[in-house]
Amino acid sequence: NPVEPEQSQDAETVSKTESEPEAEPVSETEPVSETETVTEEAVTEEQEPETVSEETPTEETPAEEETESAEEIHIDATEADEFISDDEAVEKIEHEENVLQPKLKGNKLEAINLDTICENYENGEVVDILSLIKKKLVSSKCGKIKVLARGAMTKKLTIYADKFSLQAVKMVTLAGGSAHQFDK
Repeated sequence: NPVEPEQSQDAETVSKTESEPEAEPVSETEPVSETETVTEEAVTEEQEPETVSEETPTEETPAEEETESAEEIHIDATEADEFISDDEAVEKIEHEENVLQPKLKGNKLEAINLDTICENYENGEVVDILSLIKKKLVSSKCGKIKVLARGAMTKKLTIYADKFSLQAVKMVTLAGGSAHQFDK
């Protein structure tokens, strides 16, 4: 009798299939040879239905993942380094003329981290020194800001600053946002 692929087989016994040549009958107490076991496993594996999900996963950059759902953005510095080189990050900085920079009383340079920015802004918002002061994320005596890459970038933001770390530029752009740096 041929063995159906769905039936379980005892590892100690082998039954003939229609495709196998005539061989001496194997008793139930005889151990199965190594080649017969491999053959039987191969037949079983080929005939088992594949369990493939309908959506085949593809490699996507984090920016592509962001377009599907803003809640799925999560770019950290290590991941940013994998996708963008330092030279590419320098090219991604959008330079702005100083006339666009607001005139403030202070001249102090303050640093702010991306995780702090993401905690205090909504997806799609514009981040600049005036909004940072208004939200009390930097002091009112601050005249310039530098964006650093601590934590994870979890939102698509447009950020205007005097300076960016290269890691921060990578993270912002991979999340689908943009980094605008004021020229000196």
